[in-house]
Amino acid sequence: MGYCLEEVEKIIIQEKPEACLILGDTNSALSAYVCRKHNIPVFHMEAGNRCYSDEVPEEMNRKIIDSLSTYLLPYTQRSRENLLME
Repeated sequence: MGYCLEEVEKIIIQEKPEACLILGDTNSALSAYVCRKHNIPVFHMEAGNRCYSDEVPEEMNRKIIDSLSTYLLPYTQRSRENLLME
C-alpha cells in the first residue's frame, strides 16, 4: 500500500491535477490521502455507503475516504443520512 501511494504521489506531482474524483472504496481510492496532502480537492462519489460490517474490507476504506474528501457525493438518501449521523 505504501508503494502504491508513493507512485500516486509521483503522478500527482507531475500532472498537477485541479481536483481528484474518487469513485468507490477500493484500496486505490485511498489516493485521496495524497491529493489532500497536496491541497487538491477530493470529490467522493458513493460517499456515505455503509454496510456496518467489519468483515467487509472496504468498510474501513469508505470511512477513511469520506473523512479525507473535500466534497461528499452520496448516491442515495440513506447514504446522505449516514454521513449526517457521523
